[in-house]
Amino acid sequence: MKVHFCDQAKEQLKAIDEQFPELEGKAAEIHEEYVREYTEQHCPDARRANVRKISHESGTSQEEPEHATVSFKGPRSVDPKGRHVYMDFWARFLGSKKD
Repeated sequence: MKVHFCDQAKEQLKAIDEQFPELEGKAAEIHEEYVREYTEQHCPDARRANVRKISHESGTSQEEPEHATVSFKGPRSVDPKGRHVYMDFWARFLGSKKD
């Protein structure tokens, strides 16, 4: 399955990489890991995941936990609507720094 970052997500990745140079460009890699894990469990027939917005809090609800907004493409069994892929971006990044 291919993970694609839409233009808005690419801009957000660029901004976060500029704001936090210690990420060393790993923001996209971390998002891709979460999206692949979600896809395996919830959307195994998907052929492509479109990350529309990178990790953020709230959104449609003020209480919404941290998530990326992702839509999926594939056979008819795959719902193309945007989904929230929940993640703890900074915990995953800090965990990767321990290795």
